[in-house]
Parts: sequence; C-alpha cells; structure tokens
Amino acid sequence: MKNDVSVVLKNSDGKDCIVCKFPVSATAAVSALKEDQQVTVRGRCVGSILQMGVQLKDCELVRK
Repeated sequence: MKNDVSVVLKNSDGKDCIVCKFPVSATAAVSALKEDQQVTVRGRCVGSILQMGVQLKDCELVRK
C-alpha cells in the first residue's frame, strides 16, 4: 500500500536535492506540476539523505 507521493527537487548542478513526501490525497496536485515550475512547499524535515540533501515529510503545496 502506497502511503505517500514523492517529488525530488534538485539544484542546477543536480548534486543537492530535497525529497518532498506528500500524502496520497495530494496526488492530483503533485501530478499537475511541470518541470522547472516554481512552487512553495511546506513540510517537516526528517533528516539528510546520504550527505546529498534533505527529506521533508507531510508536505503540502502552499503556492503554485
């Protein structure tokens, strides 16, 4: 059973990233996002991922 929808945000050189985990209820809104679209995301930081970035849980799109 899938508990979340993940979006990976990367900087311009592709080295650092933020993994945003959204609830399944946000699937339609997340699926509508386009590459290079600027958005504001709110979430709870749960730590780093392999020294390359951070992971946010319980995310929500604040502004598209």
